[in-house]
Amino acid sequence: MNTPSFILRGYGGVCVVFAAFIGYVGVFRWLDRHCELSNSLRLQLNRFAPAFLVFAPPIITYGLVCGFLSLSYGAFCDRFLIGRISDRESFYLPVFHAFEYVSGVGMGYVWIRFVRWLGLRPLWYLLIVASHGLVAGYREARSDFGGNVMGPTVTDHFVILDGLIPFLALFLYGLFHSRKNAA
Repeated sequence: MNTPSFILRGYGGVCVVFAAFIGYVGVFRWLDRHCELSNSLRLQLNRFAPAFLVFAPPIITYGLVCGFLSLSYGAFCDRFLIGRISDRESFYLPVFHAFEYVSGVGMGYVWIRFVRWLGLRPLWYLLIVASHGLVAGYREARSDFGGNVMGPTVTDHFVILDGLIPFLALFLYGLFHSRKNAA
């Protein structure tokens, strides 16, 4: 009797990083309450803002957040819906593209809020969104071997629509934080 088992090979590192991140957030919140850690962190990040805020946001957004969402969705569907999926490529690729778009807009908004928390000028909003747009324009979800191997790839040309999606974060920020709504 062979019973199907569910083993995530190669995903142990992702689970460890996610657990470490949750632990880090908990420790940070505790230290912030007792030692005012956020003020010292804000001061340190202001010193290194150009180096950190140009490269790190797209890497964290598309590498960690979008990657984790895609990996979780793929593992869930492969475990519970594999018998019902007739064409893996047409089933997964639209959802992976949606994860890219939602991550670009949602995390762009989060990064703009982060820049505002740091007290930096609004020019940084544009720089962060532009770096997201550059990465999104050259990043594409791919499917090889009829949907057996999927993941991100770098395209040889810039896709304008994909590059403009992160700029919607500026629209969301303006919508939620306009001066009219604050009054």
